[in-house]
Amino acid sequence: MANRSGPLLLAPGQLDGLLERVRARTLEETDYPLIEAVVQTLGLVRQALEQKKLSIKRLRGMLFGSKTESTSIITATEKAALRRPEGKRKGPPPGHGRRAAQSYWGARRIEVLHEQLHVGDVCPDCHTGKLYDLNKPAQLLSFTGAAPIQAELHACQRLRCSSCGVLFTAAAPEKVRAGKHDPSAASMVALLRYGSGFPFHRLQRLQEALGIPLAASVQWKLAHRKATLLLPVFGQLQREAAQGEVIYVDDTTVRILTDAQVRPLPDEPEEEQPAESERKGSVTTGVVSRTAKATIVLYRSGSRYAGENLKELLFQRDPQAGTPIQMSDGLNRNRAADVPVLRASCNAHSRRRFVELIDDFPEECGKVVEAFRDVYRAEGQCRAGGLDPQQRLQHHQRHSAPVMATLRAWASDQIDSKHVEPNSSLGKAIRYMLKRWEQLTLFLRVPGAPIDNNIVERALKRAILHRKNSLFYLTLNGAAVGDLYMSLIATCIQNKADPFDYLNATEIHAAEVACDPGAWMPWNYRETLSRATAPPAASSA
Repeated sequence: MANRSGPLLLAPGQLDGLLERVRARTLEETDYPLIEAVVQTLGLVRQALEQKKLSIKRLRGMLFGSKTESTSIITATEKAALRRPEGKRKGPPPGHGRRAAQSYWGARRIEVLHEQLHVGDVCPDCHTGKLYDLNKPAQLLSFTGAAPIQAELHACQRLRCSSCGVLFTAAAPEKVRAGKHDPSAASMVALLRYGSGFPFHRLQRLQEALGIPLAASVQWKLAHRKATLLLPVFGQLQREAAQGEVIYVDDTTVRILTDAQVRPLPDEPEEEQPAESERKGSVTTGVVSRTAKATIVLYRSGSRYAGENLKELLFQRDPQAGTPIQMSDGLNRNRAADVPVLRASCNAHSRRRFVELIDDFPEECGKVVEAFRDVYRAEGQCRAGGLDPQQRLQHHQRHSAPVMATLRAWASDQIDSKHVEPNSSLGKAIRYMLKRWEQLTLFLRVPGAPIDNNIVERALKRAILHRKNSLFYLTLNGAAVGDLYMSLIATCIQNKADPFDYLNATEIHAAEVACDPGAWMPWNYRETLSRATAPPAASSA
């Protein structure tokens, strides 16, 4: 049975009319798509019920499509009130949509000089002026394809003496004598596996199809051997992350077969967390640390929750670094106990609770969504204007503080005046927001305090992609290797560094990396390489 491409949308009375035509045996040609959609919907619901994993919320999403969290969910009356004045356009004007040549910073640049003319030559057209360089060349891109892992077969000639029978074999190139696998091979395997969620067995099949077999077991050996060489930079990366001014944390589930089976994480913040030894599930904690030097992304998989992993990380913090800001959602497992942090809560999580109830309480939830829309509009203005933390704080105090004060007064009145039942779905959403009000509004009092936890939510997409494609880690050791590679790759991407080049450079210079890992971070390793390859300065007489 073919699946429908979209939700089943029916006009009032459309099914009644179809039943009447079936009873009268006067079906029309246009009735077939409707009958097909009804039958497919029935089969879909039956299949979901048989799997015993169907909730009302999931059923509604399957039948009517998933719901957006944008401001467009509010009622038509509120939409009209929020409509932009005439003559104002949303966003930049439409363009051609092509990427600029500067976007391809990873492309190998080849200088092409004019075949016949040179700087200083007389112009061949007017014969009076002289040619000069515009320093703005015409840029043309050329794309090629190849197997992810390339191979070279060196056929070394062998000669035998006809008298004594001695063999003379041609010397192999130096890179072949150095080892069978170049550092770039392990780097590409790591990028595909842990950067793009490409399972080892899938890469094995691709390589075999392209005539360059590379077994999954060989891929793991390459990645594991390289990971041992990268341990010094990974340890330094954690020490750098511990010095962050703002640290974002969150969890997602992961399956580790020889450790513990995965179980759903508790959703209620009041739930007491079991001791680590009693837990039956595993999680991957994502940490994004904004430091004075760079933005660092870390992953940690195991039975510890985000708050426990953050506490362990902050043990490496310099006492002179001050108190960091911790951004997370409101769950207890994200709390770093007995560690001084300035805790902020995610406004996007609070807003989402009202978005989920917009159909049942359109007026009340519309007020909340509209208030958060104004706050995020002010945040967008801060980013567009490139405001520093102090200027951003002043901008929010001027534009967002009145909005949040009005929202708090309304929410408190809903509970105090008993307009809303405290234990209803809407009452729980309001109480969730009021209980964390000081953390939700930290951005109105502290310079640099973030407004939401979206950056670490996006970082966790990498772990989720790996989970969806590879399903599980076999051992804790395999999970640790994955954490190391995902941390280095994600940090490279955050700091506009080429992760493939970085993984190559750190293995080639493994001895130097072990001696001074701080000089080989993703944001400064290019300068270290430049100093290592620069010719020595001439000494003065």
